[in-house]
Amino acid sequence: MRAGDDTVVLAVDRRRRSAAKLSLTPLVDCVFILLIFFMLQSNLLTPKSMPLRQTRPEAAPTSHASNERPRVLYVELQADGALWIDGVQHEFMRLPQVLDALELARFESGIVAVDPGVPLQKAVDVIDGLSARGLSDVLLREARRFK
Repeated sequence: MRAGDDTVVLAVDRRRRSAAKLSLTPLVDCVFILLIFFMLQSNLLTPKSMPLRQTRPEAAPTSHASNERPRVLYVELQADGALWIDGVQHEFMRLPQVLDALELARFESGIVAVDPGVPLQKAVDVIDGLSARGLSDVLLREARRFK
C-alpha cells in the first residue's frame, strides 16, 4: 500500500460520517409552522345554537277562536317563494319588518314549515329572526298549504 491510498480511504470515511449526520432543525421548523397555521385556522368559539324539533305534518296547529290568544306562531315557506305567517301571505324580503310588527311575546313557540324545494338558508333566516326576537322554541316541519 502506498501513502496516497491512505488519503483516499480517509476521504471516503469522512464523506460517510458527514452523510450520516442528519439535522432535525428543518423538520422542527416545519412542525412549528404547521402548528401555528392550524392554531390560526381553528375556530375556538362555540357556535350559538338552538334545539330544533321535527314534527309530522299532521301535528300542525289548527285555527284558534278569535277570543283566544294564539300560542303557536305558524310560518310557512313554500317552493314558489311565498311566505305565510299565520295564514297571511308576506314578501320574504319584508320578513324583519313583519316579525317586528308581530307581538311575539304572546306566542309560546313557533313552527317553521318548509317545502322540499326551499333553500335551507331561508329557513335558517326565519328561525334566526324568531330567535333574535325572543321566540326560541321553534319546531321545523314539512309545509302544508294555506288556501
